[in-house]
Amino acid sequence: MNPLMKKFKPGVRNWAFIYFCILALSIGLSACNSNGSAVKVKPNRNEWGSVLEMNATLSAPNKADLVGQILFDTDTLKLGNVPARSYITKEVGFSIAGEGPVVILSCQSSCGCTAPKCPKLIYHPGDKGSFPVKFRSTNQAPGPFEKVVKVKILGTPNKKQIVVTGVVLPEEKTE
Repeated sequence: MNPLMKKFKPGVRNWAFIYFCILALSIGLSACNSNGSAVKVKPNRNEWGSVLEMNATLSAPNKADLVGQILFDTDTLKLGNVPARSYITKEVGFSIAGEGPVVILSCQSSCGCTAPKCPKLIYHPGDKGSFPVKFRSTNQAPGPFEKVVKVKILGTPNKKQIVVTGVVLPEEKTE
């Protein structure tokens, strides 16, 4: 005799198990509509679905598929004189032109002392926006500095460099 069959003996517990399985199956089937199809899920309201479509557009463009152009207010962000051991934040402004949408995918700086914070949004023609760039002068030698913020864009141009310049002032000594 099969060893599994030795454990399976007819009785009330086995019938209870079978009843439980049938009940679980009927509850699972009741989640379907009366026509047998599954319950419809709410549509995705996340705009990042459009980003995937835009990415496909850029990899295989058609005349009907248009992407926008991002125009930055400046290529150089001048911070001026920055006191030692301080933080300074300036905004980088931009506007969107062209025929289609634009997405700023990422912002990276050349140094850990400079921290851009890019908005993860889809911008349409006519929109204006900005993002902050924070510079930390802690552990920076006194004197002029030049840092680069690289912006990756889904649109035209697809890359942009913003140069951050300024002068770190020497630390004042108190006696």
